[in-house]
Amino acid sequence: MCIGFSSKLSFKKALKKLPECIKIINGISAECEDLLMSLLNWDRSKRITAKNAMHHVFFEKTLGK
Repeated sequence: MCIGFSSKLSFKKALKKLPECIKIINGISAECEDLLMSLLNWDRSKRITAKNAMHHVFFEKTLGK
């Protein structure tokens, strides 16, 4: 059980609303938004792996690699 959530169902509902929250962050780049959305995808089969995340365009542009 997660702190602040009374059930697994309420946590799942909250997690599904994250995309709306990410989109309203001021100054976030499109690459950063894409990385966050990929990391926080509820569907495990569609979620980016840690290995692939490290090669995401966000890090290439941010770190200049």
